[in-house]
Amino acid sequence: MVGEFRQRYPLGCLSSELLQIHEGHYLVRVTVQAGGVTLATGLGGGNTIEIAEDRARERALVALGLTPPPVKEPNRPILPPTEAKPPATIETQAVASLTPAPVVVEAPVPKLDMLDILAQTTAEMKRLGWSNTQGREYLRRTYGRNSRQDLNDQELLDFLHYLRTQPAGNPHPPV
Repeated sequence: MVGEFRQRYPLGCLSSELLQIHEGHYLVRVTVQAGGVTLATGLGGGNTIEIAEDRARERALVALGLTPPPVKEPNRPILPPTEAKPPATIETQAVASLTPAPVVVEAPVPKLDMLDILAQTTAEMKRLGWSNTQGREYLRRTYGRNSRQDLNDQELLDFLHYLRTQPAGNPHPPV
């Protein structure tokens, strides 16, 4: 998918950001940009930073409209035909049905502390010199919402990322 991204957007940029580490689980956000414009973002979690980054990158590129490569089936040997077996007895069938199938459990993605994210947006707005009114106006124009509390988790993270990328002392949100 990265190759397809490079073909479509030769000057595009993929940037990864470690958002959180919690009890051995990593949360990463990947931002896809071209010409200074954010085209897509993706969040990914995992028990290693590499897995979290790979998942976030794939989600961001899928959000951009690129298709993930097909999953290859492992090569399985072709077995020669065998002799027919007699039907299993009831006892054998009962034991077979009691044997549980292996279950693959993926580690849960840690929940973000949204109160902490809200506090960080407040600090960033103060750093920029934005008033609450200016912040609300930006939220209305950008997300169609009146308050940071009305944003979903992804929108709140995007807003925080936007604020962090603004130079200090920029008292006027863009129109």
